[in-house]
Order: sequence, then structure tokens, then C-alpha cells
Amino acid sequence: MAKIKKELASGQLYEGYTYKTFIMPQDTPKVRAKKQKATSDAKREINRIQTTLKMMRLICLNFRAGKDLFLGLDIAGEPPEREQVKANLRRFLREMRDEYKKINLPFKYIWVIEEHDREGIGVREHVHMIINSAGYDEKGKRRDFDILARCWKAGDWTARRLAGADENFADTVEYLLKTYKDKPMNARSWSHSKNLKKPDKPTRTIVADSTRLEAPPGVKILRLRGDQNEFGGYEYLIGRIIDAAAFKRYCDKRDRIRGKRMRE
Repeated sequence: MAKIKKELASGQLYEGYTYKTFIMPQDTPKVRAKKQKATSDAKREINRIQTTLKMMRLICLNFRAGKDLFLGLDIAGEPPEREQVKANLRRFLREMRDEYKKINLPFKYIWVIEEHDREGIGVREHVHMIINSAGYDEKGKRRDFDILARCWKAGDWTARRLAGADENFADTVEYLLKTYKDKPMNARSWSHSKNLKKPDKPTRTIVADSTRLEAPPGVKILRLRGDQNEFGGYEYLIGRIIDAAAFKRYCDKRDRIRGKRMRE
């Protein structure tokens, strides 16, 4: 018997997955149903964490802790309608792109419209964003805050340096997505600029049924979960690449072996 192993690296974020199912022609309807349930349970769990990982991949590939910024953008006055929030956001993005173009920098961002339900006020929406820094001017002064003050005119704003690289920005993503934890991921809950680097496709290999997920060389485990029974199962491992050279050697060896097997 064998199972499938998938691996994906996005910047310093490492993901590993294994899952198996071995429905055979001779299986009875009862056994077949149990195997299909095991497969569905595995897919459901892995899909659940993809909500968070999709954003983590983009942040790890495109933004730097300690350099880039985490923003909060509020709208003054009465609680705004969703369309009003979006209109202000569109205007802000357009003006930010123009400002970055003046200094020959691409403008990169991820935005989330968050809902706050406050007693006596009702639901109030505002925007959280991650943006790339505008850097420093010729006098060594940060450009970011002057640019933000010119571009966000709808109300108050806050900005702090992006943090959380040690855990692949997991806490930041959890905070950004908390309003939508029970909703499907789509453009209505969050979006990003088209110029963000996208993750590569995962590698896919067939491994022995007895194979258990382990951290590759150069990877520190952050989370390892799984479930197995006689009908199927899954494991997933989320880690941080702390030694790029060791991890590259592992990948090169893995790919040589995969290439050899495909030629045989």
C-alpha cells in the first residue's frame, strides 16, 4: 500500500501533507463507505486550514517583518455601510498607487474589511491592511506616514511595523480573519494586489503507507496534526524554514529521486 505526500514552501513557510485511501474493487459496500468517509474527513480538515494558509503564504512571500506595515483604517462619523467602506478603500488604493509610482516603487497590499459589533453602536466596519513600506527619503526620514496621511482622508488611521515572522505570521492572519472564521474565503472578505508573488505548485510524491510526516532538514515544526485508522487518514505539518541551505539540499535530493522514479 502507498499514500500521497505533498510539500510546499512559500518563503520561510513549509507545509507537508500525507493522505491515503485505498478503495479496492472487491471492497464491500460497507467498507467502501467507511473508506470514503475517511477520505472526506481528511479533505475537510486539510481544507479548513487552507483558509489560514492561503493568506500566510502570500504574507511570507511578499512582506517583511520589521520593515513593512500593518494598518488600521477607520471611517469617521456614523457606522458606515459596506459600500461606503469599499468606496473609501478604492480611493485610498488608487492614491497610494500614485504615491508609490512617484518614488518608483510597486504598491503591494492585502486588505480585510472587519466587522465590530459594539454595544450601543451596532456593527461598525473598518479596514485592516498589510502594505509594503515606502522606504526612506534622501534625509533618512520614513516616507510611509506622510503618504498615509495624504491618502487616507476618511477618518483615523494607525500603522505599526509588521511582526510575527517567527510563527509565519499565524497570529496576524488569525486576527485578520477572525470575523470570517465561519465564512468561505472569497473576495468579499479579503483581497490583495495583483502584483503579489504567488506560491509554487506543491510537489507530489508517492510514499510507503508506513511513512510518517517529519520535519525536513532545516525546518522547525510549528504544528503537526493527523488522524489514522484502518480505512485511511491524513497528516499535516506546518513549519518554518530556519536553515535555507539544509532545506535546499533536502529538496534537491528529493527531486532527483522523484525524477528517477518518473523515468523508470
